[in-house]
Amino acid sequence: QVLGVPAFEGSDSAANSLQVYHAKLGREMLGNYSRWEFHHPGPAVFYLLGAGEYVFRDWLRIVPTAVNAQLAMLVLLNTALLFGAIEIWAGHCAEAIFRPLAWSGAVLVIFAVNHTAAQSAMVSLWMPHVALFPFLFFFTACGAVAAGRLRHLPLVALGGMLLVHLHVA
Repeated sequence: QVLGVPAFEGSDSAANSLQVYHAKLGREMLGNYSRWEFHHPGPAVFYLLGAGEYVFRDWLRIVPTAVNAQLAMLVLLNTALLFGAIEIWAGHCAEAIFRPLAWSGAVLVIFAVNHTAAQSAMVSLWMPHVALFPFLFFFTACGAVAAGRLRHLPLVALGGMLLVHLHVA
């Protein structure tokens, strides 16, 4: 559905698409707009979504609209963060079966949610939903560092910086 059916902006998504447009031009300095009339801290997500537009719509031309390209990039980002969190957990589990079970479980949950709840948090450009997988990744990396795996500290920093840009307070 992300690749084939044209999606169009409305309300919050339209405001975000304007910021993605400015990010593609390299001049976005603000985070997403709040209903309390201010902008949240940072534009990192808009630059990622702009990169998705550039790659999937402008360069490869595999999606019909800019929103479809943003959704495709969001799916890639969420997938990378989810499987990154699984890999962190795999470092704590000695059983060889952990990765296949975790990956299968993640794919099953994603499939079930996306086929039962349209516009679910799994694939939603609403900024509070966009923060779900970065928070999962950050929380998992924090747990690993708390357990003594200091090599995951850069992942904590990466997840934390992404959450700051997503206005998590």
